Amino acid sequence: MHKIIYYFTLINLIIACTNSRTQSNTIPKNIQWNSNTYAKLFKIGFTSTDTFLAILNPEDNSQSIQIIQKRQIAKYPKIATGCCALAKFLDLINESESVVCVDNANYYSYAPFNQLPSFNSNGQLNIELLHKSKTQYIFNSQLLPKSQVTKLQKFNIQPIYFFNHLEHHPLASAEWIKVAAFFFSANTSIFESEIAAFHNLIDTNILSIEIPVLINAPYQGNWFIPHNQSTFGTLLRYAGFYSVPKISGYGSSVIALEKIFSKAQNVKYWFNPGLCANKQQLLQLNPQFSKFKPFHSSTIVNNTRKLNSITGTNPYFEIIDTQPSKILKDLLHIRNNQLDSLSYFNILD
Repeated sequence: MHKIIYYFTLINLIIACTNSRTQSNTIPKNIQWNSNTYAKLFKIGFTSTDTFLAILNPEDNSQSIQIIQKRQIAKYPKIATGCCALAKFLDLINESESVVCVDNANYYSYAPFNQLPSFNSNGQLNIELLHKSKTQYIFNSQLLPKSQVTKLQKFNIQPIYFFNHLEHHPLASAEWIKVAAFFFSANTSIFESEIAAFHNLIDTNILSIEIPVLINAPYQGNWFIPHNQSTFGTLLRYAGFYSVPKISGYGSSVIALEKIFSKAQNVKYWFNPGLCANKQQLLQLNPQFSKFKPFHSSTIVNNTRKLNSITGTNPYFEIIDTQPSKILKDLLHIRNNQLDSLSYFNILD
C-alpha cells in the first residue's frame, strides 16, 4: 500500500499520455452508467449501440483517465498481464487462454501463466516480445511512463490500468473482475457468489469483542503497519481483530520499533511476520521479539501455507485481491481456534 503515493504522482502523466483510438473525442454524451456494488474507480455504461468502460482517476473519481469502447475490441483479444492478481481475474472468467505473456512468469504460481514468456525485465518492457505475441492490451496495476505508452501505441498495444488495489474494501477490489470480463463479454456471476460467500461468513456476535493483533515484521529497518481500513485491516475487523497500534484510514504507516514494543507486547496474535517460517528465524531478526506474548503460544500466524519455497510464489497475494472471502474464512478459523482448517496461513513453531 505504500506504493499509492508513487501511483498518484504519475496520474497526471498518464492523463496526458493515454490518448488513443478509444479516448473521449469519440465518446457520445448520452452514456447510461451503471452503479457498482462496491468499486469506486471504474464504471461501465451503455448507449443504444455500444458499451463503454471508464477507468477513473483515484485522486478524483469524477474524472476518467481511460474510456474504452466495446465495439473497438477484437472478438478474441490477446492480453499481457502485469501482475498475478490480474491473471487470476481472467482465470476466474475462464479466459486464461487469452493471456499470451506475463510480466514475469516466476511470479505466477500455476499454469499456464508460469509457463508464458515474460515481457518485463527490471521495469523495461520488451516491446518486441509483446508485438510478436500479438498482444493488444496490457492489464497493468502500475502506471506506465509516457515514453513506454508511446512505444506501445506504435504497435497498437494499449495499457489498461487496474486500480483494484487502491479501492477501499476487499469486495471493491474483487469487483474489478467486471473490468476483465468487459473485454470478453464474460459472465460475472462469480462476483455475486463472492459477495454472498463473504457476507455469509460475517458473525456479528464476534465483532463486539475485538482481539488485538500485531501485523508484519521489520523490512529493511521499516515496520509497515496496515491501517484499519486497508484491505487486510478490513478483513481483520470482519474477523473480530484489530491491529496494534490502531491507525484509522487506508494504506499503511511506518511505525518506530520502540513504539511497536511499547504498544504491542501483549497482543494475542501476530500475523504475517515476513518470510519467517519459524520462531527461531524471528529471533534472528531481533532477539527482543521473544518479549511479544504470541511468541510463547501458538498464535504467530503467517500467510505462507501455499508458498512455493523454490520459486517464492504465493497464491495468497492473488486471492486476497480477487476472492477475499477465502482469506476471511481463514481468519475466522484462527479466531475460533480451528487451526486444522486453514488454507492460506501457517502457525509458526
